[in-house]
Amino acid sequence: MNLTNRQNKVSSDNKKRIPWKKAIGFMLAFALFLSITTTFLPLDFLLGFLSRQTILSATSQSHYVDGAYQQFQEDLENLAKRYELPSETLDGVVSENRFIADSGNSMTAALAGKHRTADTDPLEAAIQKRIQQYFDQRGIPSRATLRESTKEMTAAAASLYRVHTSFHFGEEIIKAKIDLMPFIVGMIGASLIAIFALVAMLMILFRGTRSAWNYITYALTAAVAANLIVAIVLYIGHPMELETASDYYKTFIDHYFTQSLIPAVGISAMGAALTGALVYSLRRIKREG
Repeated sequence: MNLTNRQNKVSSDNKKRIPWKKAIGFMLAFALFLSITTTFLPLDFLLGFLSRQTILSATSQSHYVDGAYQQFQEDLENLAKRYELPSETLDGVVSENRFIADSGNSMTAALAGKHRTADTDPLEAAIQKRIQQYFDQRGIPSRATLRESTKEMTAAAASLYRVHTSFHFGEEIIKAKIDLMPFIVGMIGASLIAIFALVAMLMILFRGTRSAWNYITYALTAAVAANLIVAIVLYIGHPMELETASDYYKTFIDHYFTQSLIPAVGISAMGAALTGALVYSLRRIKREG
């Protein structure tokens, strides 16, 4: 076999192998995309949605406690009207400072993974005193039915106070973080191992050529895009669950989601920067090659 025929045979063999090589390259790139994405998403949740700092920032920016206090006052007025009492009967029965203190204690406990319920004994005593004063001023004799109504109203007001000073949202988030932490750590660890293995396989398959870096760039670009899409979908979709919520709670959730997505945007930005650096390097290599 002469040299020309040998070269033609080698060229023909290479052409037969190239499609299979590309197919394997795309499969590895797709696996790399999944591995990078399953690294990004758990980090998004860990640094965003499950972060104590995110919750604290959202409560501060949304003036959560102030809103809860105003809502509690409105609920007290409605409660008084339901029992056919003037709305001002219960005005100032709990000071704003007391409400802020009880709410703050509940938040601190919730973010420490504990549950705390505000002491309502002083509130109940104050309400009973106010109602009795109202009856005395109008010369209304104390009857069993009035005493029973007073007891019901006091219990309802105490329940409202516990609801508005508690922080069940924070409790659930921290509980979820504790429960999910082993899974999150395991997923990130397994994904990182997979990333290193897949990059090594691409480098070996394409012998460290520009083709290997192209596939890595494809995978990273797709992962960055997927991470941003998930963040956008979560942000757009969350208001659907808040139709019956209080205004102050809706405002808090809006700020919570906004704050939670900042890490996702930051991670995507770093991935995009790395992608840009790879693209720039590949173009430079191509020009110089």
